[in-house]
Amino acid sequence: PERTVPLPLPNGFDTLQAALTLEVKELGGVFVSPRPLNDDPPYRYPVTPLTERLKLLAANRASIDKTREALKQEYITPAPQERDIDFPRYAMFREQARMLNFAARTYAEAGNVSEAMNCSLDGIEMGVKIPRGATVTPALVGIACEAIAQKPAWTVADKLDVKTARAAALRLGEIEEQRWPLVEAMELDRQLTQRTSITLLRGGPKATWEASEIWFKSPEDLPQADSDTAGSVEEDRKPSVKEKVQILWIRAQMVYYGPKTVLDNSEKWIQSVREYAQHHWGSKRPAIIVPDDPLSRAMVLPFPLAEFKDVFARAHSRLLQTYLALHAYQLEHGSYPESLNTLVTAGYLKSVPVDPFSPIRAPLGYKPDGTLWSVGPDAKNDGGKPIDMEDKRGYVTVEKTGDIVARINTW
Repeated sequence: PERTVPLPLPNGFDTLQAALTLEVKELGGVFVSPRPLNDDPPYRYPVTPLTERLKLLAANRASIDKTREALKQEYITPAPQERDIDFPRYAMFREQARMLNFAARTYAEAGNVSEAMNCSLDGIEMGVKIPRGATVTPALVGIACEAIAQKPAWTVADKLDVKTARAAALRLGEIEEQRWPLVEAMELDRQLTQRTSITLLRGGPKATWEASEIWFKSPEDLPQADSDTAGSVEEDRKPSVKEKVQILWIRAQMVYYGPKTVLDNSEKWIQSVREYAQHHWGSKRPAIIVPDDPLSRAMVLPFPLAEFKDVFARAHSRLLQTYLALHAYQLEHGSYPESLNTLVTAGYLKSVPVDPFSPIRAPLGYKPDGTLWSVGPDAKNDGGKPIDMEDKRGYVTVEKTGDIVARINTW
């Protein structure tokens, strides 16, 4: 049976769509986008004078306010009815995150660090909410939005006063509680693929050929979905003749195996993913069952890789949350606390954040000199010895060893 997610009314998803249409990307030759473009100069931001950027920021005030309205509402993404990834909409989500990045950096340069932090947190919360009720691609796009929005937050963190830093830390804790389980996104993806595949099977070879382009609008076409430097996705990608022939070959094998086998294998796969996900990162885990029929194999998404991106995003968010609380405490007391538990008793955090990379779900690592870290993808506590970033600050890959140390491995 399919799992359905009831839609709230009003739905923050609908309000956010309105916010996306209000974004002003360019005004008088000044551009929002901070990413590199092909034109000279290689970066349009931040070389533009502040006075000109403030005009563009003012033009985007309505979009920022509408985004905040959406974030105050319950948010669920309506489930698509076919396997057709809505790339234009997801590209707009990333553009909105870049606009909030632009707003945060511009406010910071203008001296309004409090509003800069608010805009950054808006982008992080938007990224966390986008996957709610959605499939895997929106989940990856949400992670991209978080990454885009976090950079200016780290930039202004040390400039905040006690009240603003404490409020930001507490808000990040509330944002963390809204995260959508990745395994649920996998389940929705599975249901969507099954529904589409059975429709194609019943429609015969001609329907399979005509609809095959849907199959190639998949998460694999968005390899940089979690990167803030990813370019726009091609919206008119068409499958080659070879790819269409591959789809027909899969259909022929589907006929051979039969729908029941395909559906049974799909259910076994998702159950094994759920069991795998119940075991913490770095712990001994059961193997994920790989189906033997071609349709299910084509449908199986690389959960471990997607999980790393998800866990990495959680670790970064919790490091930022705790860093802000430590900053507020240090300003108010003149020194860092002896332990992170002190931040809870003093009201800077509701609870000590758990390290999502820890196989025993230990809290984040901390030393009284202010050093803060996550054990990182190798799941080993190196006492705050940072990962060698190789000049790629903020970008950690799954094979890295060492700890993710705040302000060394983060932005």
